Amino acid sequence: MYKIHISIVEGISLPRINLLTKINPLVEIHYKGKVDKTRFFRDNLDPLWKEEFSFTTDTYDGKIDFILCHEKKGTFTKIATYSYDLANLPLGNRFDEKCTFTPVIDVKKGGMIRIRIVGQKVGNTIIINNTGPAPGPYPPQGYPPQGPYPPQGYPQQPYPPQQPYPPQGYPPQQSYPPQQPYPPQGYPPQPYPPQPAYPPQSNSQSGYPPMPYPPQPNQPPRSGSIDPIVPY
Repeated sequence: MYKIHISIVEGISLPRINLLTKINPLVEIHYKGKVDKTRFFRDNLDPLWKEEFSFTTDTYDGKIDFILCHEKKGTFTKIATYSYDLANLPLGNRFDEKCTFTPVIDVKKGGMIRIRIVGQKVGNTIIINNTGPAPGPYPPQGYPPQGPYPPQGYPQQPYPPQQPYPPQGYPPQQSYPPQQPYPPQGYPPQPYPPQPAYPPQSNSQSGYPPMPYPPQPNQPPRSGSIDPIVPY
């Protein structure tokens, strides 16, 4: 048992029906009496389908026919055709081409449609990488691979055991003798010289008798006082 996977990807520069009419394109797929078809686009010369189909067959052989049709009011008119023989595609390989269609009516060209086909045996898992095969490992360079380093010529000598360090400590400090007081700096303090004594103060001025107070109004004269001198 085999399975055929078919993808209708896109149309490229499809034909016009006439000078004023663009095609309403769709693609029919015929294989061993089985038919499938894509959706149609209206007035489109470069449709993008990206539709996938599959057919099951007992023998991996035969041709696949692709028919480009024009849709009009629910009817489909053949415009161009293309056929592919599976004998040209080994199992597991992929066909991916822009196929040129041959016109079957009075049109100038049939246009191109991109088609992908992959065949596989049922029960086998085949992974199709659309971006190309995965890169293989890099070839070895000119230098051989590096092996483990050989043992060194000299055996490793064990290190002698370390002697313990004596306990560290600062020796006892010598005590300093007590400091003598510093002698006074500068000149020794001089005593202040004796100040001259001032003579005792007397109530009277030198040689002058004390002046009496002037008489106060309505006050009797003081006893022992001198009568005031009245001018003439």
